[in-house]
Amino acid sequence: MNKYILLFLFAGMAHLSVGAHVAMKHPLGGETFMAGDTLIIHFRETVYHGTQSFELTFSGDSGLTYTLIDTIEWIDTIHFYYDWIIPDSIGDKFRISVLQVNDAYREYTSATEVFTIKASNVSVNDKTPSRTSITLSPNPTTGPLNIDTDQKIVAVSVFDIKGNLILREDEVENVDLSSYPAGTYIVRVQTSVGIVSKRIIISK
Repeated sequence: MNKYILLFLFAGMAHLSVGAHVAMKHPLGGETFMAGDTLIIHFRETVYHGTQSFELTFSGDSGLTYTLIDTIEWIDTIHFYYDWIIPDSIGDKFRISVLQVNDAYREYTSATEVFTIKASNVSVNDKTPSRTSITLSPNPTTGPLNIDTDQKIVAVSVFDIKGNLILREDEVENVDLSSYPAGTYIVRVQTSVGIVSKRIIISK
């Protein structure tokens, strides 16, 4: 009896370890983005390996098939950020996945839930895309941060380098980050037409 219990527990632990060495932090799913904008893909290495590579892929059919975005060779960091130009595709079944291949020739994956990509609205007169344009200033900042956009701001979220949410405010055009340590942060601005994430630096 004990032997079968041990075998069951071992099999369960092996199953749980499949996605345990790498974790997708942004996007997570449920967001709406605009085609042509820059999306910051953020993934975290949860178990360190001396030699490893990562493959970023995206899917337009809820994860049934994936297309390669880029291959990233060994990186000496726990958190990694990749600037991805969102393709000119529309739909609500997109996912991004990261695959880690480590020095033990083991593979681990982590994927987002589905998110939406909307087409950029194009003016008939000037053919200029009308998408979310956001400027954060000053950057670097000692604390005060202004958010300039031509869209209605729904919410502003600030994340530290580990991906932890440290601040969220609704319908604001500026935030005060003076109480946070110097370093790199991610500011995610949700507007009426989509979400844009940008990196900022707090300097003291």
